[in-house]
Amino acid sequence: MRHAIHYPPTPGQHGPPLAYFNVMQHELGWEVVHVTPGETPPGVFDYHWWIDYDEDSFDRIDTVWAPPQDGAVTIYVASAADSGDFRPRKALAVDYVFFNQQRAAEEFNTCHARRPHPAIWLPHAAELLVGPDFESEKRYDLVFIGPLQDEPNHNGFTRIDFLDRMFRAFPNFFLGTRHPTKLPHYFRPHPATQYVQARIVPNISRRDDVNLRVFEALGAGAFLLTNRVPALGKLFEDGKHLATYDTISEAVEKARYYLEHHAEREAIARAGYEWVRSRHTYRQRVETIAGSVGIPLAPQT
Repeated sequence: MRHAIHYPPTPGQHGPPLAYFNVMQHELGWEVVHVTPGETPPGVFDYHWWIDYDEDSFDRIDTVWAPPQDGAVTIYVASAADSGDFRPRKALAVDYVFFNQQRAAEEFNTCHARRPHPAIWLPHAAELLVGPDFESEKRYDLVFIGPLQDEPNHNGFTRIDFLDRMFRAFPNFFLGTRHPTKLPHYFRPHPATQYVQARIVPNISRRDDVNLRVFEALGAGAFLLTNRVPALGKLFEDGKHLATYDTISEAVEKARYYLEHHAEREAIARAGYEWVRSRHTYRQRVETIAGSVGIPLAPQT
């Protein structure tokens, strides 16, 4: 079987598309070819995959893609659904669609109930690229990597306001961001290389999503303090794998508590890492897709 995986070249060469490609080629041993948007796939394939992620929304670099007309099965893994309608429109053109956000899958199925294959909620995953270090002293109290946004999220406040309060309260921090008008180019290597240096990774989602940062931080063995959203409790246990907050004041209070309680913080970080390693890796996501689509998997050794 031949697989073509369509995704734009990723600045810095990381991100979910490349993670899927690596699993398919190096871990499962599939014959897989990377195809960039607008490129004609070389030869005939049994499956065409499109893997996008939130960076695609900044300049719609994935809208040039159209499902190849070669009769192969088409699979789409769609990321954030809050950046226009181009993802739902693209999802209508493929055979199987998997949304990283539960809300997006539910809304899509409500609008398109007659599709032969309903959309499936498939959360983001952890790459486990950087080995965690639970014993060494961390360099920063807080590390946040990501874009700055000034629209209120599910919890009613903006990312800028949240980070401003957090970093004023805890000045020993690392902030990785980028120029807001020069997108989509990233500013740094894989975020896990910074998360391993953090005592706490504070997270705030755009809307009510369990975003990629949740899995990146936990996959690096970092203690995650994230805003409480509806789907989070279906994936993780608060106080065991991570800690949550509803308000900025609560986030500051919990951050201060866990900075003062080192052993408790590191125990939760370790439990979160072990949990994503056992339940939320990209290999497990590919295996879920394969099972849903009917792609045979070789027995694991």
